[in-house]
Amino acid sequence: MDPMAVAARRAATRLQLIPSSLPAHFIWADKGRSVVDEDNINWVLRDAIPHASWSRVEGAGHLLVHEKPDDAAQHLLEFLEKTYPRQKKARL
Repeated sequence: MDPMAVAARRAATRLQLIPSSLPAHFIWADKGRSVVDEDNINWVLRDAIPHASWSRVEGAGHLLVHEKPDDAAQHLLEFLEKTYPRQKKARL
C-alpha cells in the first residue's frame, strides 16, 4: 500500500519522457468519477503529454475496464484503427 501515492507521482513525472513520435491515448472515467481529479487529468493532457489523445467512457468510474469493458474496448479499438489504419491485403 502506498498511502502517500509516491509511486503514482513518480510515474506521472515520467509521462513527460514519452516521445511525441509514440502515439499515446488515455481512456478516462466519466467526468467526476475518477480517483484522478480533473486538474490532474488536464495537467497530464496539457503539460505532461500534450500530443496525446484522449476519450472518456460515459458512466464509468475508476474501474472502467471492469464496469464498462465493452465501451473501454471500443475506445481502444477506435484509437488503434485511427492510428494504424487497416491495410488491404495483397492477393496472391
